[in-house]
Amino acid sequence: MVPGTPPGHWSSFALQGRVFQSRLQGAYLGHLTEENIE
Repeated sequence: MVPGTPPGHWSSFALQGRVFQSRLQGAYLGHLTEENIE
C-alpha cells in the first residue's frame, strides 16, 4: 500500500489497474487471433 493514500483511493486505483490490464490483454489476444486467421 502506498503511504499517505486513503484505503478507498488505493482500492479504486488497483481496480482501474486490473480493468486496464484485462483490456490490454484482450486487445493483445484479439490481435494474435486476427493474425492467425489471415
